Amino acid sequence: MAGFFALAYEPGSADRYLLMHFLIDRRQQRRGYGTTALHALVALLDERHPACRSVDLTVHPDNHGARRLYERFGFANTGALLSGEPCYRLSPGKLARRAGASL
Repeated sequence: MAGFFALAYEPGSADRYLLMHFLIDRRQQRRGYGTTALHALVALLDERHPACRSVDLTVHPDNHGARRLYERFGFANTGALLSGEPCYRLSPGKLARRAGASL
């Protein structure tokens, strides 16, 4: 196993989705698995959660590699902090483009 993620959400909501525990094994990092996993997340949302219009996550402030990954994928820093960690959001337009659909 190269990594995993957990998705928490409020059923029926459009904006209460939180990507949690997104981890790629240190030995497997920088091989494209993170980007592949984020694409899989968007495909999962498109298939099983069509009402979803945004996804939030937090990241440790010192995890610069993860922050770059999220930003390259389209997540934007919201400026908010949760338990000292910056919050990122994949915006509706970027979520739709990543899924290959229109909102």
